[in-house]
Amino acid sequence: MKIKKDEIIDLISVHPFVKEEQIRRQFPNTLEIQIIERKPVGLLVCPDGFIQVSEEGYFLSLIRDIGDYNLPVLSGISLDELPGPGQLINNPGLNVALQIIKESPVRLLENIVEINIGNEKHILAYTLEGIEIRLGSMDNISRKLTDLNDILLDFSNNGIDPAKIEYLDLRFSGPPVIKRK
Repeated sequence: MKIKKDEIIDLISVHPFVKEEQIRRQFPNTLEIQIIERKPVGLLVCPDGFIQVSEEGYFLSLIRDIGDYNLPVLSGISLDELPGPGQLINNPGLNVALQIIKESPVRLLENIVEINIGNEKHILAYTLEGIEIRLGSMDNISRKLTDLNDILLDFSNNGIDPAKIEYLDLRFSGPPVIKRK
C-alpha cells in the first residue's frame, strides 16, 4: 500500500488543535507522525458560549460552559465576525487580552478568572476571590502585572483576607491603590 505524505498532512492539519506536524518514514514499514498542539489560554465569551483560543488567537473549539477549565474568561470583546474552528480570530480586543496573558506570570494567571477589554483604556481583571483589578491601558502592562503578582503574593504571605479587598488600582505610575471593603 502506498501512503502519500502530503495527503496525511492535509488531513491532520485541518484539526484546530494541530499547530505543526511532521511525518517521517522509517523503512521498511514504519511511518512516524509528530504533532505539536495549540494550547488554549483563554475562553472568549460569544453568543453561543465560550471559544477556547490559543496564544496566537486561533479558534480552537466552542464550549457551552466553563466546566473545569482553569483559564481566564475574556469578556468585553466585540465579535462582529467569527471565523470557524482552526481559523485565526482577527480582533484588536482579543489581541490585547492575549498580550496580557502572555506577559502575566504563571502564578498570577492561576488567580485571574476574567479579563475585561470592554474599554482598552480601562482594562479590568478579576481574581478567584472576586477582587477587581483596575489595569487601565496597556501602558507599562508588564510592570503592572508584576506588581499585581507581588501584591497578591503579599496578601497570601501576610494573611490578608482577599474578601476584605474591594479593588486594586494599578492605572497610575505611582504606588497601587488598595481599596478595602
